[in-house]
Amino acid sequence: MTSEFSEEIFLNSGLKGKIEKVIFFKELDSTNKYAKEYLKENPEADNTVILTSHQTDGTGRFNRKWFSSPGENLTFTLIKKFKLDVDEVYKVNFYSSYILFITLKEIFENEVDMNFILKWPNDLLLNNKKVSGFLFEVKDINIKEKTFIIGCGVNVNQTVFDNSIKEKTTSLKLNSEKEVSPEDILNSYLKNFFGNISISFDSEELIKKWRSSSILSGKIVTFKKYNDGISESATFEGIGNDGALCLRDKEGNIKKYFSGEITLSV
Repeated sequence: MTSEFSEEIFLNSGLKGKIEKVIFFKELDSTNKYAKEYLKENPEADNTVILTSHQTDGTGRFNRKWFSSPGENLTFTLIKKFKLDVDEVYKVNFYSSYILFITLKEIFENEVDMNFILKWPNDLLLNNKKVSGFLFEVKDINIKEKTFIIGCGVNVNQTVFDNSIKEKTTSLKLNSEKEVSPEDILNSYLKNFFGNISISFDSEELIKKWRSSSILSGKIVTFKKYNDGISESATFEGIGNDGALCLRDKEGNIKKYFSGEITLSV
């Protein structure tokens, strides 16, 4: 751990009393991995942020590698406890990504060409390319108060990407003349996260807000099932109040899915 990042200054910027601890690393393999190890020694940890300037071995869904240049992006994990039933766990997913959506909309509110869209289940697109993704894990699934590991990566100032992803990936800087500090984005995100926390418990209101931020209804998408990786084309019909993806297949049947991945068809 280094001393380059000032926890005191960060917390004094409006987060004191909300965030209990910030753990900063100049370089770390994965903030989610560290969070899991940290919880083994500190099972009562809550409202704790693990932050790094350079994540060297980050992964997203389907175990994909998350590429991040040193010092240019935001990579962090929030350890947060929620009192939710097992069938309500999805709320944390939708709430966390929705809060990032409104945070970036606020930061770039004066720029007309910054078009953010939420993509089920936990990605954020900017001008139809991926700019951010979340990776969620939950501990203590069988007790009322569950511990969530909320991992997030945002492409902030990076302008060069690996050839394997550059056609589908973008950054805030590539779409705006405004260069923003990753820590400033995190600060704004956490203020919004704790300032709107009541929404996370209201399924109807949360999904309503999430739907309005994801203008995909009626679009053709490619859906990949998480369990077998098989892809199929379908029409996006919306998100159910239970967080399920609703797709209309080629025969006109509506199907619901709780896991998987969608890709916008070109």
